[in-house]
Amino acid sequence: MSNFGYGSGSRPRAPVGSFPLIAFAGDSITAATLQANTATLTANTNRGASFWVPALTKQRVRTTQALNFGVSGNTSAALLARIGDVIACPADYIVENIGTNDVNGAITGSTFSNFKANKEAIWDALLNAGKVVIAVPPLAREIAAAENRATLWRMIDWVRDQQWAGRRNFYVVDPNPRFVEFGSNTGAPRAGYTYDGLHPKAEGTMAFSQPIVDLLLGLLPAQNDSVASSVADVFDAVNNPTGNHFANVAMTGTGGTRTDAGALVSGTIPDNWRSEVFLNGATVSSL
Repeated sequence: MSNFGYGSGSRPRAPVGSFPLIAFAGDSITAATLQANTATLTANTNRGASFWVPALTKQRVRTTQALNFGVSGNTSAALLARIGDVIACPADYIVENIGTNDVNGAITGSTFSNFKANKEAIWDALLNAGKVVIAVPPLAREIAAAENRATLWRMIDWVRDQQWAGRRNFYVVDPNPRFVEFGSNTGAPRAGYTYDGLHPKAEGTMAFSQPIVDLLLGLLPAQNDSVASSVADVFDAVNNPTGNHFANVAMTGTGGTRTDAGALVSGTIPDNWRSEVFLNGATVSSL
C-alpha cells in the first residue's frame, strides 16, 4: 500500500459551474511560489506548490496568489496565530505544511509537545470551518545537530500517523520518501532538489507536490473541461465565453521571447509565448 495520500473523509463538492479552490498555508517553502511579482504581471513561479498542484491536475483545482498563506520564517505557533486569515479564504482545500522552523535553534523539552499542540489546533480550526485539510509533514532537510535532526524526524513520523486519528475531511500526504536522499546521515534532500539544503528548486517542489496531486486526482471527478482540444476553441465573449484564452494554444512558430540568465537555455519559443529563467533563490527582474 502506498503511503502517498491516505484518506478518511467525504469528498467536497464544488458549486455547479465552478472549480474547487486550493490554498497553501505554511512558511518559506509555501511562500516561494510568490517570488514572480512585477509591476506588470503577478504570477506563481515553479518553485512552489501553488504552481505545480494546479498544473499537474490540469487546473482541476485552481488557486491565486491571494490563496498563498506562506510566511517565511514562520513556526507552527506563528501559523496558528494567523489561522483566522486562512479560515476566512474561499478555498475548499487547504494544504498545510509547517514545522521546519520549529527545530531551528536549541531543542527544549517542550519543542515537540508544542509542535503537536499547535498542529492539532491548526487542523481543528480548519476542519471546524468546513475546510478539507491536506496535511504535509515538514520536509526533510540537512541538519548537522543530532538532537535537532532527531526532533524533525519525530515530527515527520507523528504527522504521518495522524492519518489514522479519525478526523473527517483530513488527509496526510508525505513527499519525504521521494524527496530525501535515503543514504544521507544528515537527512539531506536528493541532489538538485534544493538550492540550500532546505528550500526546493523546481524539481524538488514538483516532487513535493506530486503526492498532493495524486490525492486530489483520486478525490475529484474524472472529467476535465479545461483542456484545449482544438485550436478552433477560441475565447469569444459573446459566442464562446468558455473558450481557450491563449493566442497560440498549439505552440507553433518560433517568434516568442526567450530571456534567461547567462544563456542557460537553448532553442526557440513559440509565437506569443515567453520564457523566463532565474537561479536558486533569486527573483526575475521582468516578465
